[in-house]
Amino acid sequence: MSGINGVELTRRVKTAYPKIRVLVLSMHNEAEFIRSIMEAEGEGYILKNSSAREILAAVDLILNDATHYGREVMAAMVNQFSSDRSKEKALALLSDREVEVLRLIIEEFSSEAIAQKLFISKRTVDAHRANILGKTGCQNIISLIKYAVRNNIIKIN
Repeated sequence: MSGINGVELTRRVKTAYPKIRVLVLSMHNEAEFIRSIMEAEGEGYILKNSSAREILAAVDLILNDATHYGREVMAAMVNQFSSDRSKEKALALLSDREVEVLRLIIEEFSSEAIAQKLFISKRTVDAHRANILGKTGCQNIISLIKYAVRNNIIKIN
């Protein structure tokens, strides 16, 4: 669609015509986009590569006041939920200061630079590093980076 995306169109339709039922047929299978459609009160979401049988079943369900989110769509949502939960658990292990130090370590700041940036001593930074490694079970910075990425503490572009 040009000029407007599916989320905005769904919002407009639901605002103007609340009784209209919306089934989104999309190529996007990202949890964030799917969640936006749910928040816009769309009744269903399936992928363009869905079988004709699934599309017809989705239309039938939605016309009968039910909802339908395709199997792949639900898998994406479950994966996102699991990822969010693992991030919460991972962050719960670390104090706010340790998370701050972790992010700076991953940004390749030295202990001295972290100390200056956070107005703490290098010794305190080293203690935080040791605590972070101990709490996460990581043996070195590489495994710590993998841990942070795997648990969505950081995102690497």
